[in-house]
Amino acid sequence: MMSGSAADAEEQRTGIEQVDAALGMMDSITQQNAALVEQASAAAQLLDEQSRDLTRQVAVFRVGGVV
Repeated sequence: MMSGSAADAEEQRTGIEQVDAALGMMDSITQQNAALVEQASAAAQLLDEQSRDLTRQVAVFRVGGVV
């Protein structure tokens, strides 16, 4: 009876370790995703600013007519 309980306890310990490792990986991936989203947001903002600047620069060269 004791060996069965020991085996059950070992199985639970192994399962808990696996869940803990999976949660650690999920946390790491979540942090990486958050960093990527922040970088993408900064890049989008920069692209928007550059687009507006380019639009202002090109506006100088328009000569009549509809563009």
